Amino acid sequence: MLKQKTYIGIIIFLVFVLFVSFYIKDDDNKQYQELLKEIEDTEQKNSELHLQLEEAEKEKEEVKQSLVKEIAKGFKYRQFDVNFSNLSSFSPTQFYEEMYKKFNEYATEDAMEHLLKHNAFYHAVMMAEGTRSNLRMSQMHIKDLKFESEEEVVLFYDVDIEFERLDLENQKQYMTNPGILRLILTDDGWKVNIDEQRMRSLEEVKEHLNQQE
Repeated sequence: MLKQKTYIGIIIFLVFVLFVSFYIKDDDNKQYQELLKEIEDTEQKNSELHLQLEEAEKEKEEVKQSLVKEIAKGFKYRQFDVNFSNLSSFSPTQFYEEMYKKFNEYATEDAMEHLLKHNAFYHAVMMAEGTRSNLRMSQMHIKDLKFESEEEVVLFYDVDIEFERLDLENQKQYMTNPGILRLILTDDGWKVNIDEQRMRSLEEVKEHLNQQE
């Protein structure tokens, strides 16, 4: 009888050990699953954060490109915004002062000095006078835009210039002018620092427009 009770005790003990062992393994497995879930959640959050950062960087780049394009368009628009009736109202000194006021928001001091020195601003005036026309930029085609650094960009363009011919009953004629703008980031935002444009002679301009009559 004692031996039978001993066997029963041993069996009960073994069942208890198995139960405890199973419980511990089950508890370890539960902790492992919870840890795995935490890792998966962290990876998901990191992936979402990475996508958000990529979107933010992309949006930042798009905003930067948009700002550069607007400055470039504003600069060229003002360059070819010439009213024939106003040409005789400025002395040379007044003309230079007017150019500074007109372009100060769009160009650096270096660019202003270079363009005035090489008569780049007067080129549009010369075309208006020589063809008796009001001038304006009808369209700017940005062919390429390359950031050489965080603070410098090169922009390749074509500008369509509209001539409103006062001697031809205000007939509108057009000429395309190619060029390259270099813009830099200043304390006041993006500004044109160099404008490399093709400046045709008055004879070339007249010949081109005469083909459209």
